[in-house]
Amino acid sequence: MWVIAKISPRIISMKHAIAIFMFHIFSIMVFASIYSMIWDEFTFISADKKLYPIGMIDFLFYSITIQSSVGLTDIVADTTMSKSISSIQQMCLLGTNAIALYLFVKK
Repeated sequence: MWVIAKISPRIISMKHAIAIFMFHIFSIMVFASIYSMIWDEFTFISADKKLYPIGMIDFLFYSITIQSSVGLTDIVADTTMSKSISSIQQMCLLGTNAIALYLFVKK
């Protein structure tokens, strides 16, 4: 009989949970700021096919959808740089999830 791994839950403190949550909030704010600095490398796609100016709230929304792994937004990254920065944010999300799994699961 093969035993792959024995996983038992670890009791995690509220301090760890709050730290992970705060990292997500910090990451959202940092990346929204970065996106707003390179605003001309994004396109806003509206339902009525009109061009609208992109504001900070749009980049905050874009950052939240990436960080939450939803991925549905009205803003599209057009250039290699904007796509790369969006990918870095996605990798940060995956890294945070790996750290959270490490904290919740005993070795």
